[in-house]
Amino acid sequence: MLIKKAKGKHGFTLIELMVYIGLLGVVVVIAGIAFSDSTKFRLRSEGMIKANATASDVASFMLEDVGQTGAKVAKYATSTSLDGFVFKDSLYLDPDNASAVAKDSSSYRISKSCTNCNTDTLTVRRVRYNDAGEFVAVEEVRWFTVGRKLFRGCRTINNTSSTADADCPVKDRVADIIPVEIADNVDTFKVVPAKPRVISDGTNSANDKSYLLPGTSASVKNFRLVPRYGEGDFMPVTVSPAAGGINVTLSNFATNYDFELMQPIVDGKKANQVFVAEASGANSSNNSWKDLCLKVDLEPHVEYEIAFSAPYDMNPSRMFCPGRDYAAVGFRNADGEKIAGLDDFNFFLPASATEKPTRSIRFNVKQQINNVCMAFTFASYSPLAANGKVSLQDVALRKVETSNFNFDDEDYEPLISDKMNVKALMLKLVVKYNGESSIVKQIIPIPSNGPRD
Repeated sequence: MLIKKAKGKHGFTLIELMVYIGLLGVVVVIAGIAFSDSTKFRLRSEGMIKANATASDVASFMLEDVGQTGAKVAKYATSTSLDGFVFKDSLYLDPDNASAVAKDSSSYRISKSCTNCNTDTLTVRRVRYNDAGEFVAVEEVRWFTVGRKLFRGCRTINNTSSTADADCPVKDRVADIIPVEIADNVDTFKVVPAKPRVISDGTNSANDKSYLLPGTSASVKNFRLVPRYGEGDFMPVTVSPAAGGINVTLSNFATNYDFELMQPIVDGKKANQVFVAEASGANSSNNSWKDLCLKVDLEPHVEYEIAFSAPYDMNPSRMFCPGRDYAAVGFRNADGEKIAGLDDFNFFLPASATEKPTRSIRFNVKQQINNVCMAFTFASYSPLAANGKVSLQDVALRKVETSNFNFDDEDYEPLISDKMNVKALMLKLVVKYNGESSIVKQIIPIPSNGPRD
């Protein structure tokens, strides 16, 4: 008889148990690493989102806050003037300083918040308006850091309203304002002023250095006009005084009008051209325009301004007919040829005593142009215009220092006299949360800063 042997129960062997524990340990480690990485990623994501949001909010707030720096024109509810507008000197930081080098006609100030740190303090002044666009007050706003916290404070320094502004109380000193925390975890708060292309050198002001013709100073008013003739279709013209001065008059123009047929010579090309030169005692007939004309270099991407005055006079020049007669100002090279890509600028002669005589033309060039002269060109096709006289005053060519700037030098600190020509500020902001940084660079235009254009 066969007897079946019962199967006995038995556990894991030691080797099997060790393998099981080892596998379990690997799974726990992998799960732990995955959980840790997930937590770190979540914290980094939260930090990145929060840093980006904070930096963007601050930049947007400052764009609105700082963009009105120097804003100075507003309606004045109680004004008795005809135009009803007001202008407040309190917008300037120090416009009446007895020292010329300390006179500050700007509306901003940048200083360090602390020693050897990467944070600045920015103070700006601006006008507050009511809903009707009327002047209410001049406000001074200050942005600064304490530790890694960014604060904003505001005080009213010139107020016409009987109702106080809770957000910008009337205070005599900046130290009296209650600062409001705007952001924390700020590693960098740096404000960089745009560097004007024309700046003071400690001796000459930016305004003086901006002038190229007739002299390298705004105070140089005398100029000379040297005629070009005997070349092609250019005819002689009388210049008085020949040696130049503040006011130079041209007469005895060439004409392209046929008095027998009583009609313009359609294909007539007779013209008069005079070049801007330095005023002197020598008679202009002794030298050619090529020898006497003032030569300048025009730089690319710089805004220039040609300015002059053509006063009205009761002579036949008032019969100048736009679209038929020709008057223009432009540049010529050493051979008297036009500059490629730089056309002449037409202008009209005044036809009445009520017309403003000032002419102002702004332009820029795409590439460097060297050794050129500025010239006025006239061509008459009307029966009477050529018999008139044209007076030119205050002829000048200058760089517009308030319109040309860059941020090439982030350590630029303008002289006080140059601050009024700063027309933009660049905000550099670094906010850091959970090891993640958000970096913002934003350019904020401040076109109203300073007293001039």
